[in-house]
Amino acid sequence: MKKPSTPRRRIPKYRRQKRKKCADQAFVELDERRYYFGEYGTPESIEAYDLALRGRKLMLSFDRDDAGRARSYFEKAIALDPSYARAYVALGRLHLEAWRLWGEDRDGNLARAIELGTKAVALDPDAPDAHMLLAQIHNHQGRASEAQRYIQKAMALVPNDADTLAAIGEIFRGTERSGEAIGYLKRAMRLDPHYPTQYLSWLGHAYFVVGDYKEAIRVLRQGIARTPNYVALHVFLTASHAMAGSIDEAKASARRVIGLNPNFTLRAFERYNASQSRTMDKFMIGLRRAGLPE
Repeated sequence: MKKPSTPRRRIPKYRRQKRKKCADQAFVELDERRYYFGEYGTPESIEAYDLALRGRKLMLSFDRDDAGRARSYFEKAIALDPSYARAYVALGRLHLEAWRLWGEDRDGNLARAIELGTKAVALDPDAPDAHMLLAQIHNHQGRASEAQRYIQKAMALVPNDADTLAAIGEIFRGTERSGEAIGYLKRAMRLDPHYPTQYLSWLGHAYFVVGDYKEAIRVLRQGIARTPNYVALHVFLTASHAMAGSIDEAKASARRVIGLNPNFTLRAFERYNASQSRTMDKFMIGLRRAGLPE
């Protein structure tokens, strides 16, 4: 005689959400361990590894004060383990962002970022993010051929690495290859469902360049919901609203830019993005319509 089946008990919605949140958190923590402790070289010091995880968490907030604290963590990690290539890469990115996001000492921060990226490659030639850091720096300096050389090295090492693909999208986003940038960034986001907010910043910028302002606004708002103090998102959103004809929204977004970075000027922003000069005219028109200071 067949035993009657027991009705399946339904798990309450709030418990299902809690389980999913725990599973997602576990995935993120495992991904952080892969990024800083496993795939491209293992640090000798567990203390250095712990400092790097703390630094990464602060780094991904894209907040100016958090960036300063993150820099301190990575410097301490390097002091504990001078062979920790990933810590050099992360510290190099922070120096790049200090100039790019906050306008701090262009020449000094770029020189330090190059020094750190070069050191990371020397320590671990198989780390794709070290090559991509150098590619991004050379791109910002207008050295397209050098940037392409490092891109090719990174792609040869790991063709399907999300951060590598996203960094290529970052390099292409403000150029005549912005359509390709969208493809690279979407592919990176599929590979890493827990992608950092900067992917959305770069994708929103790429949509702006191709003239899809509606999609740019949607993507940038999604990024702001995740990381409210990421100033680049607000800059790109300001220009997108202005070019879409939503001047009131553009002006409100511009006020947020100044609130996050009181030193923001259009002249400085244009200088930071000199490598994207072919697509900057439309961007500057939008920012001027929103009333950002010269």
